Amino acid sequence: MGTKIMVLSDTHLHELSPHLEELYERYLKDADLIVHAGDVVSQVVLDYLSQKPLKVVAGNMDPFEIKEAYPSKLTFQVGSFRFGLIHGWGAAWDLPNRVLREFTDVQVLIFGHSHEPYCEYKKEVLLFNPGAANLRKKGALAGSIGVIEVSSKIEARIIKI
Repeated sequence: MGTKIMVLSDTHLHELSPHLEELYERYLKDADLIVHAGDVVSQVVLDYLSQKPLKVVAGNMDPFEIKEAYPSKLTFQVGSFRFGLIHGWGAAWDLPNRVLREFTDVQVLIFGHSHEPYCEYKKEVLLFNPGAANLRKKGALAGSIGVIEVSSKIEARIIKI
């Protein structure tokens, strides 16, 4: 049996919300690991997500307290695969190439910032952006998150929420 990683980014939440709780119950509670690629905005959100093992990087919209507590990039291992995690910066058009230059020796690179889902291989590295989980608007959940299943191989997909 493999490892199920749920990936989210750009939640931009200042406090807990019913949408975050719904997202957790629907998609995150069965995860082995939750990864947040930055622009969390509030430590209370990370505290809530910490019900599961959690990897986090700070994003450009995160306050000083988050930027002081969490790195701007990190690497971690799941099974035989090495992951890179970074938020990203600048214009969306060249973001995958910019974040790829920040890491060597990773098989999967998770990033955020653009709010646009992205799941493609470049130079034998899976570049994965879950898009933005829009948890602030009224009405139903919106946006997207991602799931990465790790076994002897990597399977990744974007989930519209």
